[in-house]
Amino acid sequence: SSSGTSATVEWNAGAANQTITVYASQTISPYCSASQSISFSLDLPQTPSIQGPGTVCANSTSDYNAGLTSIQPGETFSWTVSPPEAGNIISPQGGPNCTVQWGAGAGNATVHATSNICDLTESDSFAVVVHDASTPGITQAGLFCSGANPLNQPVTLTGTSGFASYQWIAPNGISSNSIIYTVGQAGMHELEVTDAYGCEANAYFEVHEWPGPTASISSPQPNPICLPAPQTTIDLFTLENPNWEYSCNGGPAGP
Repeated sequence: SSSGTSATVEWNAGAANQTITVYASQTISPYCSASQSISFSLDLPQTPSIQGPGTVCANSTSDYNAGLTSIQPGETFSWTVSPPEAGNIISPQGGPNCTVQWGAGAGNATVHATSNICDLTESDSFAVVVHDASTPGITQAGLFCSGANPLNQPVTLTGTSGFASYQWIAPNGISSNSIIYTVGQAGMHELEVTDAYGCEANAYFEVHEWPGPTASISSPQPNPICLPAPQTTIDLFTLENPNWEYSCNGGPAGP
C-alpha cells in the first residue's frame, strides 16, 4: 500500500492478472470517500512444449513447433540445435515454428526453444535421434555377354540384406524391387534402399560386358562361286577356340 498522489508498484510475476485500487477520502467534514480499481493483464512468456519427429534421417529436414495454442502479442521464440554439428535451423527465427536441416552423421541431438517477452524467458528441450542408412553393398554373380541365354546362366546383382525395401534401376530405366536383380544389359546399375526408419541410401555398380566369341566365315575357294560348280563341296573356315562351339545354319552345336 501507499499514500499520496503517486505510487510505485512492483508486480508479482506469479499471477496472470493484477489489480490496483486507489482510495480518496476527505480529511474535513463531511469526510466523504471514493475508490476506483484497474486491472492489468501481465505479459508473461509461455513455456514451450516442443512437438515434432523424435526420429529423423541424416541429410533430411524436419519441422517443429512450440506446442502452444496461442501466441501473446510481442512474444518471440528462438530455436537452436545441439550439438551444433547435428543440424542447423534453416527457418527464420522469432516464430513458434522452425525447420531443421539435419547433418550427415547419425547420433543424438536436441532441439531447444525459448519464449521471450518483456525480457523474461521460458525454455523447453526436445530429444531427437538421427539415423543414417548405411550404403548397401552389391555383388555380381555370373559374367554378362550379349547374345547369351539368361535362362542357361543368368547374371544377377544382389544387394546387402537387412533393408526394408530395394529398388534397382538399370541403364535403360527398367526397375525392380527385389533384393536380387537379373541383369539384362551392361552398364551402370543403381540400387536404392530404405531402412526400417525410412532413411534412404543408394549405391552404384557397373556391369561390364564379357568379350564373346567372334563369328566369321572364310573359304579358300574363289569368290564369287559359280553354280553349278564342278566341285560338290565347298570348304568353309571359322576362328578356332577351345572354349567355343559352332552351329551352321541352325544345326546342332559342336566343337
